[in-house]
Amino acid sequence: MDYKKAGVDIEAGYKSVELMKEHVAKTMRPEVLGGLGGFSGAFSMDKFKDMEKPTLVSGTDGVGTKLKLAFTMDKHDTVGIDCVAMCVNDIACAGGEPLFFLDYIACGKNEPEKIAQIVKGVADGCLQSECALIGGETAEMPGFYPVDEYDLAGFSVGVVDRKDMITGKELKAGDVLVGMASSGIHSNGYSLVRQVFSMNTEALNRHYESLSGTLGETLLTPTKIYVKALKAIKEAGVKIKACSHITGGGFIENVPRMLPDGLKAGITVICLWGLFILFFSTIIPLAIREFQSLGNVSVSNIVSELESPIEDAGHFMKHYGLMDEDQDVDAYVTDLLSKVFNVGQLKTWFGTVAGTMTDIFVALFSITFILFFFLKDSRLFSGMVMAVLPSRFEEQARNALDSIQKLLVRYFVGLLLEVLGVMALNTIGLTIVGLGFSNAVVIGLVTGVLNVIPYIGPMIGVFFGLAVGVVLNLGLDFYDQMLPLLIYMTIAMLLTQLIDNVVFQPFIYGSSVHAHPLEIFLVILMAGSMAGILGMILAIPSYTVLRVVLKEFFNKYKLVKKLTQSLNE
Repeated sequence: MDYKKAGVDIEAGYKSVELMKEHVAKTMRPEVLGGLGGFSGAFSMDKFKDMEKPTLVSGTDGVGTKLKLAFTMDKHDTVGIDCVAMCVNDIACAGGEPLFFLDYIACGKNEPEKIAQIVKGVADGCLQSECALIGGETAEMPGFYPVDEYDLAGFSVGVVDRKDMITGKELKAGDVLVGMASSGIHSNGYSLVRQVFSMNTEALNRHYESLSGTLGETLLTPTKIYVKALKAIKEAGVKIKACSHITGGGFIENVPRMLPDGLKAGITVICLWGLFILFFSTIIPLAIREFQSLGNVSVSNIVSELESPIEDAGHFMKHYGLMDEDQDVDAYVTDLLSKVFNVGQLKTWFGTVAGTMTDIFVALFSITFILFFFLKDSRLFSGMVMAVLPSRFEEQARNALDSIQKLLVRYFVGLLLEVLGVMALNTIGLTIVGLGFSNAVVIGLVTGVLNVIPYIGPMIGVFFGLAVGVVLNLGLDFYDQMLPLLIYMTIAMLLTQLIDNVVFQPFIYGSSVHAHPLEIFLVILMAGSMAGILGMILAIPSYTVLRVVLKEFFNKYKLVKKLTQSLNE
C-alpha cells in the first residue's frame, strides 16, 4: 500500500509547488528569511526595532461558501484575493501593517494547475496588501472532499506600535464617520447570497447590462483590500480613532465592534428612546383617534347599512344548507359580528392604554436603564452565569453565551425590521388602493404587530384590516364601491405577506435560527399547544438558545449533532 493507491498523488503535490513558485516569489519582502519549501516561514523584525512597543496583530479567516460559485464557474484565480482580504483587512482595522501570510488549501484531488490558480489569487492579494506569502499547506484528502471541490483558509500577522493601535477608546462627539466603498459583496455572507440568487450555471452566466458583465463574474468580484488606502490616510496626517471591516453581519453587527462599550450602550438607548417617542407621539395618537371613531359605529348600524349583501349571503347559505330556512339572517349576522368584532371593547382597550402612558414610560425607563448597564459591561451577565457554574464548564459556557448573544441580537433586530417592514408595506399598499392614509396607518400598525405571532398573526391581521375597511366605508355602495375596495385591500395585504415570506423571514431565520422550515413549524406548533400565543412568539428564540446549549454541552450525541449542525454554517 502506498499514498497513490490511497488516492493521494505526491507527484501532483510537487508539480503544484513548482507551478506556484513564480506567484509566491512576487510577494517577497526583504524581511523574509529563507525560501519556499521549509517546514516554517521566517520573518525578520529588525526593521521595526525603532518602535516604542512593537505589537503583533493577527487575523485568520476563510473564503466560505463563495467557493461554491468558483466551483460552478470553474474559475479559481480570484478566491485567493478574498482569503487574503478577510485576514489583512481585520489587521488594518487595528492599525497594523500586514507582514506575512500563510494559506491552507484542502482538496479532494490535487490538480496542480487548479492549485496554482488558487495560489496566484492568494499572491495577488498579498501584493495588494504588501505582505509576503511565506508558506502554506496543500492537503489532498480523498473521500473527505469531493474530487472537484476544495476549501481555502488563511492566516496573517501584522505589526503596529502599541500607541498607534486603533481601539475606538478615543471616540467622542463631533468625530467624522467616513465610509469607504466596497467592490461589492464581501466574502463572508454568501450563505445568504446563495439563497437570493440561483446558483446554477445558466443563471450565473447570464449577462446584465446594469452589472457590465455576468451575474457570476459580479458575485465573484474579489473582496476589496483596504490596507493601502488606510495607510495613505494615516500618512496624510489623519488620525483614525476607530475602524470597522463590514463583512457578513453588515452594518448592524460590524459598526458597533469599533465602538467602546459605553458609547455603544448610550447610542443604543438613545435610538430606542427616539423610536419610542416618535412612535408614541405620532402613530399611537392617530391609532387611538381612529379606534375611537370605530367605537361610535354599532353592530346594528353595520347590519342595517349592509342589508342587501347580507340578505344575498343569507339566500346563498340557505340554498346550500349552511343555515336553517327559518333562521333570521340579520340576527345571525348581528350575533356573529358581536362576537368577532366588538369595536366597543377595542375603544375601551385603547382608551385604557392612553390613560396609562405614565406607567408605560416608567416601565420603558426601567428597561432601558437596566439595558444600558448590561450593554456597557457586556461581561456582567456572563460573569453572573460563570459564578454559578463549575469551572470545568467555563469554556463551553462562554462559547454558548457568545453564540446566543449574536444569534438573538440578529433575530430580534430582524424581527423589529420585519414588523416595521410589514407595517410600512401595508400602509403604502392600502393607501394606494384608496383606503386613506390615517386608516391605512392603523391597519398597518396592527398587522405589523400581529405578524410577530407566527402563522396565526398574519391571518388575524388580514381579517382585521378587511373588518376595518367595511366599518369605515359603510356609506359606499357595497357591490360597486365597497366590494372592489375590499378586494384591492386583500391583494395589497397578501402581497405584503408574500414579500414577508420570501424576503423578510428568510433573512431573520437564515441569520439566527439556521433551521429547516419544517423544523421551525413543528417547534412553533408544540410551543403554541403548550403555552398558547405567548409560546408561539417565544418559540424561535427559545429554540435557538436550546440548540446552542445542546451544541456546546451535549454534542457527543448523534441527535444533537444532527439538530445543531447548521449552526456551524
